[in-house]
Amino acid sequence: MLGFEDEESAIDELKTAWDKVALALGEAPVSAAVRMANAFPVRFQPRRIGHIYHRFLNVAYHLQLLRGEEYICLPVHKLAQILGVTPTRVSDYRNNAIQDRFLQLEAKACWNPKGEGSATKFRFIGWDLTRAPRA
Repeated sequence: MLGFEDEESAIDELKTAWDKVALALGEAPVSAAVRMANAFPVRFQPRRIGHIYHRFLNVAYHLQLLRGEEYICLPVHKLAQILGVTPTRVSDYRNNAIQDRFLQLEAKACWNPKGEGSATKFRFIGWDLTRAPRA
């Protein structure tokens, strides 16, 4: 009825498609990255210590997994809420991650009073993304 020869063909097609699903219906990439970071935390060895910084790195890592080869955005205010810190602290984490060579700055933010600017763009480079756990 749906264009498949039999039930087994339909199930095979669904399994193949399901492996490509990363976001739940209506889920934002940052929220999905937080969910994945909680489910599959990665142990990094940053120069700086701190549980929250380590969690920030996990979110950035999983966000890069979701985005593949594309850049990632690490929104300061949204991550501040998620991590329970101030936006300034998230900015510090982003700068620390660049210094620690976990993040690479791709493009700086461009502010526009009309709200049409662009966010700062990064790539997570400090870990082998091919060894990533499946969500």
